[in-house]
Amino acid sequence: MMTFDGTPKAQMWSAPAVHIHEPKLKKGAFHALWGTEALVVDNDAFVQIADLLEMSGEILDLPHKGKPFYVANVTACFNVLDLGNTQWMYEKGRLPIRKYAFHATRLEEVPLFRIPESCRSEILTVEGMKDPDDEFKGRVERLGLKGLLFEQIWTDEK
Repeated sequence: MMTFDGTPKAQMWSAPAVHIHEPKLKKGAFHALWGTEALVVDNDAFVQIADLLEMSGEILDLPHKGKPFYVANVTACFNVLDLGNTQWMYEKGRLPIRKYAFHATRLEEVPLFRIPESCRSEILTVEGMKDPDDEFKGRVERLGLKGLLFEQIWTDEK
């Protein structure tokens, strides 16, 4: 099984055979690649957010029945978690994280990123650093793209 953990995959990428589960449901712009933490985007959405995805990592082709889909492999991985103020579900330093704390000065102006502590299980985004149209969540919402849920996990309380 392919693991999307913040490492590049383009050199060894061979698109797997895929199918769309429950194809009669209303189609969203974003899809899941079962068993991975990968962001799959249909062609219509990709055209509108390609610049943001490319700044965050690499784009891998994932054709399905002659239609183009893309995997956004987020390779931007930053050491921004404030370990001393993060609350862990179990013992310190063991996932899952109950309450996040970040070093705000270390956050980068990258649309999507990962952190080493959870690089295999989540993709993060930041808002409020740039114009909303230059940020992932802002553009996705403005364009009305469906298929993602955003959850606020932290706020910089300065």
